[in-house]
Amino acid sequence: MSHIRISPKHGLNPTIPVCFHCGQQKNEIALLGKLKNDAEASKYTVLDYEPCDACKEQIKSEYVMLTGVTPIQPDARMPITKMDGKEYYPTESIKIRERILGDIFPSEELVSSLKDKRRGFIEDAALQSLKAFFQAAMQEEKE
Repeated sequence: MSHIRISPKHGLNPTIPVCFHCGQQKNEIALLGKLKNDAEASKYTVLDYEPCDACKEQIKSEYVMLTGVTPIQPDARMPITKMDGKEYYPTESIKIRERILGDIFPSEELVSSLKDKRRGFIEDAALQSLKAFFQAAMQEEKE
């Protein structure tokens, strides 16, 4: 059984969970109760790294989700994975169409693993480079 300590100021202290990956509201309400220093919960909060239903549907069909990670904790967020004895923290996520993975990554083993798992982690600097490449390609298409 789980217990919630009621905040003297904010009661059950509700928040609406938000998807870390796309920023959309999840169809949920979380009751946080008494927080440190009896703080009021934000109206919208990222509570975990589990994709929302819409993200799950996309990565189940034609997309693979890549999440940028860094060993430096950017704020109070929890680590998303542990590799080589180090904790890594998520920075942001992008979805890439499965059909172009082979054009981006030269390793057939990596592409196969991403297709199987539907999700993967990538160093944040590499993720930023991929985003810049996609933005430039989209801009080129418009011109």
